[in-house]
Amino acid sequence: GLLAGRLKRKYLKSYSQSDGEEAIKNYTKALEIATSEENNGQVFYHAINLAFLSLVIQGNETKMRKFAQLALDVADQCRNHLWKYATIAEASLYLDEMEKAKEFYSKAADMAEIREKMSIYTNAHAGYCSLMGVPNIEDEFTAFLKEKFLA
Repeated sequence: GLLAGRLKRKYLKSYSQSDGEEAIKNYTKALEIATSEENNGQVFYHAINLAFLSLVIQGNETKMRKFAQLALDVADQCRNHLWKYATIAEASLYLDEMEKAKEFYSKAADMAEIREKMSIYTNAHAGYCSLMGVPNIEDEFTAFLKEKFLA
């Protein structure tokens, strides 16, 4: 999972396809391990990252929705904390439940420090822009994200 996260961050800086594919490979292996160990906190973490990467790197909305639903289902079984809220928000975004996404992005923003806010914003903005098919969209939802995470 750690290696996958580093590769994902490297991809987000360079947009290197090979870094992105390696991140997917490592998150997939990490998800298999977390599932076999019944480590729900790690399952939803890896699943939401695979949802993001399936969309942003592979353009595969079917896989994105499958991983988002898995992340949402498992997160619902975990105790409340920042990353649970951020995961529910991101999964809801991918599943086109925008009001739920806003509700949980707001909860996450209220708890997050600047580093976490930047991480959550980066995923939310990149994922949303990919969903909309526009590299950098300015609309009500992106204004909401900026207000919550960049203000």
